Amino acid sequence: MVSLIAERTGYTKASSRFFLEVTLDILKEQVNMGHRIKFPRYFTIQMVRTEPRMRYDVYRDERKLCKPRKRIVFTPSPQFIEED
Repeated sequence: MVSLIAERTGYTKASSRFFLEVTLDILKEQVNMGHRIKFPRYFTIQMVRTEPRMRYDVYRDERKLCKPRKRIVFTPSPQFIEED
């Protein structure tokens, strides 16, 4: 990825790597703070919290409660997905 950025922008690989790392750090911080990140025409990234739910443990033959958890959802825009 760094090589592609450097090649297409004309920047050095070092500056491209720095830019990419800073951008990803900002994305990570914002998503973890609960913000919805939207890149129009490309995609949306957001954190969603799952509800607690019951699951069946096949090894212990019992039902268990799964704790709520956070997960990151990536939603591509229709323009982002190429058609064949």
